[in-house]
Amino acid sequence: MDKEKVIKKIKQGAPATSAIVVAACIGVSLSGYQAPVYEAQAQTKETKTTDAEEAKKTESKAKGSFDLADGIYKGTGTGYAGEVTVAVTIKDKQITAIDILSSSDDAAFFNRAKAVIDRIIAGQTLDVDVVSGATFSSNGIISAVKNALTGEKDSGETGESQSGNAAVQGSTLSLADVQDAAAYKDGTYYGTGTGFGGTLKVKVVISRGKITSIEVVENHDDSSYLNRAEALIGNIISSQSTNVDVISGATYSSNGIKSAVRDALRQAAVSGNSQSVNAKTEDTSKTEDNTTVKGNFPYKEGIYYGTAEGYNGEIKVAVVLQDKSIKAVLVTKNHDDKKFFNRAMDVVKNIMKKQSTDVDVVSGATYSSNGLINAVKNALKEAEKVTNGQTTEPDKEEADTSELEKAMKEAEELKQEDYTEATYAVLKTRMEDAQKLLDADKTEISQEEWEKEKCPAVFLTDSNHAEETLATAGIIYESEIQIAKIGFCKIENQQECMVGTFCIPKLLDVLGSRYRMYMFVNENNVVIVDDETFSERLISRIKRKRMHQGETKERFLYNYIAEFMSRDLEILVAYERRLLRMEEDVSQDHTDTIQNRLMPIRRELLNLRSYYDEMMDLTKELEENENGLFLNDQLKYFGTLTDRADRLMSRTSHLLEYARQVKEAYQSQIDNRQNNNMQFLTVISTIFFPLTLITGWFGMNFKDMPGLENGYPAVMALSIVIIVICILIFKKKKII
Repeated sequence: MDKEKVIKKIKQGAPATSAIVVAACIGVSLSGYQAPVYEAQAQTKETKTTDAEEAKKTESKAKGSFDLADGIYKGTGTGYAGEVTVAVTIKDKQITAIDILSSSDDAAFFNRAKAVIDRIIAGQTLDVDVVSGATFSSNGIISAVKNALTGEKDSGETGESQSGNAAVQGSTLSLADVQDAAAYKDGTYYGTGTGFGGTLKVKVVISRGKITSIEVVENHDDSSYLNRAEALIGNIISSQSTNVDVISGATYSSNGIKSAVRDALRQAAVSGNSQSVNAKTEDTSKTEDNTTVKGNFPYKEGIYYGTAEGYNGEIKVAVVLQDKSIKAVLVTKNHDDKKFFNRAMDVVKNIMKKQSTDVDVVSGATYSSNGLINAVKNALKEAEKVTNGQTTEPDKEEADTSELEKAMKEAEELKQEDYTEATYAVLKTRMEDAQKLLDADKTEISQEEWEKEKCPAVFLTDSNHAEETLATAGIIYESEIQIAKIGFCKIENQQECMVGTFCIPKLLDVLGSRYRMYMFVNENNVVIVDDETFSERLISRIKRKRMHQGETKERFLYNYIAEFMSRDLEILVAYERRLLRMEEDVSQDHTDTIQNRLMPIRRELLNLRSYYDEMMDLTKELEENENGLFLNDQLKYFGTLTDRADRLMSRTSHLLEYARQVKEAYQSQIDNRQNNNMQFLTVISTIFFPLTLITGWFGMNFKDMPGLENGYPAVMALSIVIIVICILIFKKKKII
């Protein structure tokens, strides 16, 4: 048969063949088909739906085309560390976008897990594979999407609890946060942990129930990484907690130090609290930087306000709490430079991301960053007070929600076309949540809830009016008040009162003028005598902080004296950076100005060390409470001040030692340079010494001296030979 005829017949029979094949497929697919039981039929004939059938219904609802009205649906699921909240956008019965509203999981793993979002949207199904190495976070996203579409909730068990609180996603181990003991016994304790190179041992000193020093006494880690990780020690001491972030780039060593300190603290814990520290030392040989604090705030939902000091004044924020999470942080007031403040706003993003105020400041915007962090912390303290049923002072200015309402109104007026669909969906959802809480916050509060607490009387005056102010406060001081002659920080106990003098160096002019003032304390009153505006600024700053700052004179004195040292650590860090630059200059042999730059720093640090020493003696005197003017349960505040002054003095002593080392390095460079010069001169002198002898010999006026007539060429040749021989000897000895 001709080939062309065969092809022609196949083409003619193709439609009929296709129809037969399609009919066969339909017949196969319809075999065993049963008509569905509708609701009307179910009323006449009772049936039971099994769990398997329900599951099939749920699955069929989550696959393919979603029978839901167009809009945004919010759902929650459980990831590794806590809840995962998503916003699912439905349009034309299809998932068009999935946005993450909140998550408590580690960012590295959670970002990896977000790949399931693309898989869900691409397949229009929840039956997708999880991301390898981020299983718990992947399942959390899938569960949240299912909850948004079907209302079905997962078990609520976090991946962390399933893995025994030891392993992180991706089969890496994490050093989880612990509840530190309430009190420690004084003494010296040793603890061990596991660093990168093996066992790491530390010595922890406890004094007055506080961690005063931590020293690494044994380790096998690389020195460069360990030196970097030892910066963690200062953070542990300052926070009096091992729940601190590890040092980036030295994770293994950092976690080794944390584990060792926890091991030591477990021994120091007062009976009954030993279990509050980790029951076992976790192996950190394969740890990852995953120390994010969980974002579970057990506070009453609402909008809370916090105030803190920025660079140019106070920063005020409104914090929205819902579902035990920070839903929004809105800045209602600030006076800082816009350029730096916008840079500092990254800390707000990190607070939202980590659901924690334990975040790093933004380099180059330290003051604004700390202001934002402290403002959020103060707002959370207010939330804690409200949750615990404590009353707070009425503050109409702080309670004013007009700024928050204005911010929300501006957000609502944003045009959708200016944003991507997904971003606008998230923004709209957040604003709806905030509006609900704002409406709930407008409920009236009874007068009893705003009952004002009794505060001590604090008098601020100058030396011209000091006598009459002291008489009003019931304080008798027979000596003459001479502020200009105050040269030390000290406390003197008199019969019925306590007299203190302060001589505070100006941090920007340590070697220059100082702030000087008197302080008088009796049983009921505090009198401060200051001829400048320094104390007035401090007290105004204390008043602006949304905490109980003045309910007792002990608390007031704590806050007043604490303000003296509030920014000292930043100044000391600046000194350290200057010394680091000098050390680099010395290493690069740029030593022309080192001496002139180094000497003022040493003098300033010496002055600061003396000042901190005086402050330690002063606060210790307050803590001793010789006259019984303070409540015993309030003396802890003065102990905190003593510890702070002690840490600052220790830091200053370390900087002085560093400055001495820089000076020694500089002197070593100078000595090496002089030695090189002397070596060069010695070589020259040695070479010319024999030549001098020859010239001296032939310079004698003898009549019959050999070679007197024609010896000049021979002398020249001899001199050259001597020079060559000397050079060869010096080269062999490696002198030149």
